[in-house]
Amino acid sequence: MTSQNKDIDGGQIVLLASLLAAASLAFLIAWPAILDLSDKWINNEAYSHGFVLLLVAIFLGLQKLPGIPPTAMPSRWFLPLLTLSLLFILVARLSELHV
Repeated sequence: MTSQNKDIDGGQIVLLASLLAAASLAFLIAWPAILDLSDKWINNEAYSHGFVLLLVAIFLGLQKLPGIPPTAMPSRWFLPLLTLSLLFILVARLSELHV
């Protein structure tokens, strides 16, 4: 058996760290909305179909994903700027500023 060594350069590590930080911040910022939606979907009969629609939307999105060819390389500034903007929103929420 042979093992293949794949070198990971510093740019890939920064990209992965930025992506993880942005995803974590987005999840933390969206958490109150997620709780509110799930509460409505569970307790309000008019919105009880929300979980089914969420699963259908995820399924349809995953079905289309392999057929979408990559069109362009994203800018290197995308993830750092996204992380910074999510950080600003988090600070605004914690300081109770309305954005």
